[in-house]
Amino acid sequence: MLSYSLRTSILALSIAASCGATASQAASVTPEDTFPSTQAWLTHAEQGLAPYWMHEAAQGVPVGNFPTFRCDNGELLDVSNVCPELQHGWITPHFGREYTRMKSRQTYAYGVLFHLTGDVKALELAKDGAYYLIDQLQDAKNGGFISFTEDDKPGLKWTQRTSQDQAYALVGLAMYYYLTRDPKVEQALIEQQAFIFDKYKLNDDVGLAWVLEDGDDQSAKQHELVAQLDQINGYMLLVAPLLPEPHKTKWLTDLEWLTQILVNDYHSDEEQRFYGAIHHKAVMLPNAKHNDFGHTIKAYWMTYLTAQLLDKPDWETFAKQGMEVTLERAQYNMPFEYVADYFPQDQQAALKGTTIRHGKADLTVVAPLLGSGQSLTKRL
Repeated sequence: MLSYSLRTSILALSIAASCGATASQAASVTPEDTFPSTQAWLTHAEQGLAPYWMHEAAQGVPVGNFPTFRCDNGELLDVSNVCPELQHGWITPHFGREYTRMKSRQTYAYGVLFHLTGDVKALELAKDGAYYLIDQLQDAKNGGFISFTEDDKPGLKWTQRTSQDQAYALVGLAMYYYLTRDPKVEQALIEQQAFIFDKYKLNDDVGLAWVLEDGDDQSAKQHELVAQLDQINGYMLLVAPLLPEPHKTKWLTDLEWLTQILVNDYHSDEEQRFYGAIHHKAVMLPNAKHNDFGHTIKAYWMTYLTAQLLDKPDWETFAKQGMEVTLERAQYNMPFEYVADYFPQDQQAALKGTTIRHGKADLTVVAPLLGSGQSLTKRL
């Protein structure tokens, strides 16, 4: 059985074909045909997401202290009887930790639920999460945010916390500020951004540092794509246009500097992709961490949005071309049987045995030519 979210994604890709096209007849596809409808998004939010995130166990003690570990049925982790989905070697050693980034992401999720559905309870939970982050997880002594607590104590020295952790602490605050312009949250955003760019901006050649001191299996020698990218994605693009001066101008200047770092130092013009890191040749290889389609297209996407915000047509062209190349490379095929339920009965027999090629936000049916070893491809 496919998960609800996967089935919803497949449905979005299948809309055009569901309207009457078959493997033997091509039809013109518009974005309106292939993108989910408003109702599809609302159904996904209200039926696919809200039941899990509005669950009482998700709300934390006190409310706003959202738990890091929950099972697929919504219940809290029981370390004496661990649910199978959490029983993995890369998760179990950290059961004693409560991660700030997870609380921040959940705060963001409540903001999105309110934004889509108007559910005031979701907005209240977003406020609870935002205020808990500010009141309980800021490092009053050193600045910035705590990366995680372990047995109710702050983990890591402040110099060992990653700049990505510092960025993701702001994801939920950014969404709540976007919705409300809350002055307390605005002040926290301004102070945290200043902290990051003051403490982690060491050298223009490598952008923001990853960590300032070795610890927790991280090294100060690392120069990571996500140290730059997730400042842009996590809070800067959403918040910068909304800030009062002089903060708006400062943020936009920093946004331009970060994007220039991405384009100049983390991008391979020859390979048309972004490197996941640049501190050693090994970490720049295609199979190394963060050298993947997801991080590459995310970097192009953030560059594209920054270009539009700052009126940089060269960056916009560069990013659009990069996204097109990446989507082409990232196409994959799946058997028609995986999505057959979304096609009218009269089409299912005709398309049985074909392959669905999923990419470029469209749908292609690849029909085998029996006995020839070749295939007939039709774009639906």
